[in-house]
Amino acid sequence: MAKKKDENNNENSLYENLAKSVGGELLEDTGKVNEYIDTGILSLNYVISGKFVGGGLPVGCCAEIYGDSSSGKTLIGTNLLRGSQTANGIAAFLDSERTLNKEFARKASKVDPKKVILMEADTLEKCFAKIFKLIKQAREVVPMERHICIVYDSIAVSPSEREFSETEVDMETATKAQLKEVGAGTDKPGEKAKIIGKELRKLTPILAENNATVLFVNQLREKIGILYGDSSTTAAGGRALPFYATCRLRISSFKKIEDNLGNIIGVNVSIKNTKNKCFKPFVEVKNLRLFFDKGIDPLGGLLTLLLQCGRITAGAAGNYTVNEPWAGGKEVKFKSSKERNDIPADVLLECPALVDATSPEQVQYYIDMFGEALEAVENDIAKEVEVGEEE
Repeated sequence: MAKKKDENNNENSLYENLAKSVGGELLEDTGKVNEYIDTGILSLNYVISGKFVGGGLPVGCCAEIYGDSSSGKTLIGTNLLRGSQTANGIAAFLDSERTLNKEFARKASKVDPKKVILMEADTLEKCFAKIFKLIKQAREVVPMERHICIVYDSIAVSPSEREFSETEVDMETATKAQLKEVGAGTDKPGEKAKIIGKELRKLTPILAENNATVLFVNQLREKIGILYGDSSTTAAGGRALPFYATCRLRISSFKKIEDNLGNIIGVNVSIKNTKNKCFKPFVEVKNLRLFFDKGIDPLGGLLTLLLQCGRITAGAAGNYTVNEPWAGGKEVKFKSSKERNDIPADVLLECPALVDATSPEQVQYYIDMFGEALEAVENDIAKEVEVGEEE
């Protein structure tokens, strides 16, 4: 028996030494994510990373969130900035749309505006140059232990340098020679996709080496001539962004949230990971309520995910039971509905292990952070209207 153990040890040492000699490592030691950036939404943390408390967007890679207009993409982005700030990271927002409002970020995501670097750039090439420059300069003054988180909103809006050059000439009076000189007046198919592909090839290793993450916000467009199947496609990046992104999130808004006066105060959305290298793909959270001035319901979407995890069991008439070991040896039952798709806060405080928390205080953190949004859901001060429904 001892002889066999010695042989195994020698074999392990052989592989370890070979890996070191070529500057590599064992597969056993790879694929480990050292840090996640909290999204502030327990169910979304799970969809991305497979963990509720302690999960979120992995550091050291690029990710993409895409969806229709006014579906909550920017709100998810500013929530990520808040998570970065909480973890003592360097938070930055690249605002190519020039629409970020500090009051919106403060109210909806509890962001500290004094600790967010706001960048603007006219073109796609300049946006990537800003990202590279920020990472380089931050690493000169900030230790590697503090991650860098950049939200680029949105890559679909940024024109190429050639496209932007058209603003420098009078298109009505310019001669053909003048147009040719600046490259104006002619479309180049795949131009932006090629630029993005080139920049992402450089960006991917830089993010990994500098403990940095970039979330690209993208938009959806309709493909022309598609009669069957999904006709939607992302507006920018071609196949480059889907290829290089570690995680892709598609957000879909299917209900508007209105107050008693008929004002739209939020949206009810679903978010699916259409690509995921950190967790299994195609996991989806539904009935996630985003309020524009109150924040995000941090407990929304938990019911169906916990059922899928096998941490709770459904009974009759909306009754549910917490399974072991997450119940902690107690009999814990509660009522909920798949329409609301959430878990009562008192159940999570009694059984924090349900969401990977080690103490009730970790759950209370989310409740306190977005208390106004929770109150709006629990007290039914808002009604939900199907998207497209006549007002």
